[in-house]
Amino acid sequence: MSDTDVIIVGAGVAGIGAALECVAQGISCQIMEAADRVGGRAYTATAGLDRPWDIGCHWMHSASENQLVAYADRLGATYSKSSGWENSMLWANGQIAEPADVTAAEEATEVAFEAVYNAGLASRDVAIADVMPKASSWARVARHTLQLEVGDDPELASTAAYSDYSDTEEDWPVLSGYGALIERMAEGLDIHLERPVTQLAETDESVRLSTPSGEISAKAVIVTVSTNVLTSGAIHFASERAADFAAKAAHLPCGAFEKVAFCVSRLPQTLGEATHIAVAPPDDGPVLDFKVKDGTPPMIIATIAGGPARALMQMSEAARIAVVQSRLRLALGSEVDALITGAASTNWLLDPLILGSYSHAEPGFGQMRRDMIAEDTGRIGFAGEAFSLHHQATAHGAFVSGRDIAKRLMKRFRLASQ
Repeated sequence: MSDTDVIIVGAGVAGIGAALECVAQGISCQIMEAADRVGGRAYTATAGLDRPWDIGCHWMHSASENQLVAYADRLGATYSKSSGWENSMLWANGQIAEPADVTAAEEATEVAFEAVYNAGLASRDVAIADVMPKASSWARVARHTLQLEVGDDPELASTAAYSDYSDTEEDWPVLSGYGALIERMAEGLDIHLERPVTQLAETDESVRLSTPSGEISAKAVIVTVSTNVLTSGAIHFASERAADFAAKAAHLPCGAFEKVAFCVSRLPQTLGEATHIAVAPPDDGPVLDFKVKDGTPPMIIATIAGGPARALMQMSEAARIAVVQSRLRLALGSEVDALITGAASTNWLLDPLILGSYSHAEPGFGQMRRDMIAEDTGRIGFAGEAFSLHHQATAHGAFVSGRDIAKRLMKRFRLASQ
């Protein structure tokens, strides 16, 4: 006999979305979360620096299509309708670039994105790097931007899968914290923290879940862990259909996207009105992005993806902060050192409950991802940003995926409020 209608594995954004859908339909549900907090990759850190900051997702992407905007409005979250990317500065060739060079770099980036989408529309499922123009003097900057968008190196990601993304180019930063918003959304849900699930076994009428606290069961289960955790063996799937699905998720890996944040006593005068600066070091080292956030105190946050992020994360936190600070010093001068009052770094790659950033499909597996999203895996369903057809790699994609799988299981197994 089942203890509850639906058990959700993971209290990230997909898990919260699934639970809210169950509650809305009057279906009993519980969430089992291995961590000591909710939110997953949506996490507003309140310790370590002099102000909270999003160490995970921060922008409500494609805002006009983003269901989380309504929750932000309802729960009083503050956000900006300006992404800040429009006030960009570029440091390259040993100096702050002239406006014409900034424009040229932006145009080279747009050409690269257009090439990726054109390949996808032509049903070419190849590595993004294969279609990127390489002759431009700004190809290095374009590659860096695509690394950030994909969350990994362009050689590792599918043009077909990336071009499935619906981008309205409305990226609204959640000033009060995206992670904090998800925490508010989770209030009142039946969530059990520090309760990892280690095995799932499907029967004709239920699913049995093994946890360190014992065995529980439900009529259906929704698994929302990251694809890297899904393939890590942390959860054993005794069901053949679920095991096959988890194995295929190896072709939808989470990449590497990390941040290094600096609190400063004031913003350097060199920045002027810029809210974003890209730094291209002269040694052909990786380009780094820095987002400038006003407030008390102001912050400058570096974002690094792909191979450069993996290399940094092999260092100690102090060493990676020093490397990123040296890049910041290139562009803003030595005065920035005296302005820094605190620094912190993420390390999603080594978090055993996440093991990476957001997902991408490997070259040649774009159609497989589409097929997985529609696949019937019985009483064990799978949700998350990787399984959102048009909003992959985003928090709102994860949220909608959770809701959709909850609806599918309710209909499939005739779950209904009593």
